[in-house]
Amino acid sequence: TSKEDPIKVLLEVSLNQSEYLIFQPLHMSQKEISRTNDHVVFELFVVATYELESLILGMGEDVKVVEPKSLVEKLKLTLNNSLKRYE
Repeated sequence: TSKEDPIKVLLEVSLNQSEYLIFQPLHMSQKEISRTNDHVVFELFVVATYELESLILGMGEDVKVVEPKSLVEKLKLTLNNSLKRYE
């Protein structure tokens, strides 16, 4: 819910998707904290909402949540349930 305190979220994003996020940040707290030849890690301080989850899921295979583990597990469950719908 929006009454919760912001949490630190680390997103590992493909280089291609990172270019989009640089010009269209997910949140005003977003900052780049590392970069390799194949991905960029962004840090955000946000409230964990359905909207955040939807934005992350919308990036598909171009994003991986690194932290927090609670968000990792929630998105894994969502993705597994989505896959089951196609069985």
